[in-house]
Amino acid sequence: MRIDRALRWSQLLVTVSLIGLLTACIAPDRIDYSPDDEVDDSGGINLPGDDDDLSDDDDDLVGPMPGDDDDDLSDDDDDLSDDDDDLSDDDDTSGGSALDGDLRLAGTGSGFEGRIEIYYSGQWGTICDDSWGTADAQVACRQLGLPSESAEAVGNAAFGPGDESMEIWLDNVGCSGSEQRIEDCDHDGWQQHNCVHDEDAGVRCL
Repeated sequence: MRIDRALRWSQLLVTVSLIGLLTACIAPDRIDYSPDDEVDDSGGINLPGDDDDLSDDDDDLVGPMPGDDDDDLSDDDDDLSDDDDDLSDDDDTSGGSALDGDLRLAGTGSGFEGRIEIYYSGQWGTICDDSWGTADAQVACRQLGLPSESAEAVGNAAFGPGDESMEIWLDNVGCSGSEQRIEDCDHDGWQQHNCVHDEDAGVRCL
């Protein structure tokens, strides 16, 4: 009887041990998670905070994106275009939007005095100082939209001669002072002269 009881106890202990061993092998590791936790495709569990850490790492790995330097390039382009605007050539014979008879001042950096240049037939040219006087200067300054009441006539290319490639368009200009444009004053006719550029006329608009 004692032998049978001892044998049963031995069999019971062996059975319990086997159950414990099988449980340890088959049961997954214990992981604390809530129903809100997401399970990824590999069977793992994404714990709260994991995505934030990954997104921060992604931000660190991402370098400058295409187009980041566009603002700098556009600024450089703006600087270059500003430089182009600042570059001007007094001897430029191109007319742009100028019309026949239009005037401009050249030879100085002042907006109130300079060599008188007049546009005709597609290019800028000069006016000879023969007969160039106060009334002529007043009309020229008024046409330019500058003060004209005390305008002064200047000759002998005082503000520098025009470029040799430029025409001398007018000679012996004689204004009465009431004209609105130099071309309306008496003169010998377009490109009719006996002058050189050392005789280019100028004005001081006062």
